[in-house]
Amino acid sequence: MTSEVWDVPALVEWVQRERAGDLKTVELLGSLSRSSRIFRYHMVLARDAFKDFKDDDHLKMTVGMFGADEDEGVAFENAKLVSEANLIASINVVRNSYDIFAQVVNSLVLDNPFKVHDCNIHGVCRTLAPSELKTTLERVVSSGWYYYLSDFTNTIKHRQLLKHDPSISFVENISGGKIERFTYERPIQPSAKSKTSNRFGEHRSHPSYWVRDVLQGAVEVHNEIRACGQFVSRMLMVP
Repeated sequence: MTSEVWDVPALVEWVQRERAGDLKTVELLGSLSRSSRIFRYHMVLARDAFKDFKDDDHLKMTVGMFGADEDEGVAFENAKLVSEANLIASINVVRNSYDIFAQVVNSLVLDNPFKVHDCNIHGVCRTLAPSELKTTLERVVSSGWYYYLSDFTNTIKHRQLLKHDPSISFVENISGGKIERFTYERPIQPSAKSKTSNRFGEHRSHPSYWVRDVLQGAVEVHNEIRACGQFVSRMLMVP
């Protein structure tokens, strides 16, 4: 993971200078920048949702979980909602950012770009010529946290929200939100000849995680876009 900053404004200036009239790519780069700010906003809210219920012996969290105080109970329910809503938003923004980035690479790097509706990060990754960009993208989209974020968004989009509950571990000395384990299964698309059904092309099981761990994974995956973006700028010899 890189700690350097991807100079998006410099790439925007390059596009405006070298590809006059390409407003679509300029808009895509603007969307990536806004997505980054939106991600940080939701990530902080999810991370700090239970901050008022944190203490050394986890007493406040215990009281909140078991509803021993009516006023505290209302605040605790609100904290649960803040945690869940902003976690979902954080994950969705990161996953969607990779589809936006795929459109940027499709526009600026590929010799034979995909049609917009056929473009996705996996197709772009397969089509790229050998390069630092391809190597990095292949590593990212096959990483455990990328699969987790992608499977999470697909599961809540097509089936149901995943259970998200406050929890305490006195063994680990941790309290906060925890997400249930889940399994993601993606059916193989039936072909015109075989009409295949009831078969799965992907089957991945994910363990239960603390929200803080998922957020850290989301930050890592989000930050990889900076490295990939720098490779795009270098390939185009952007000053």
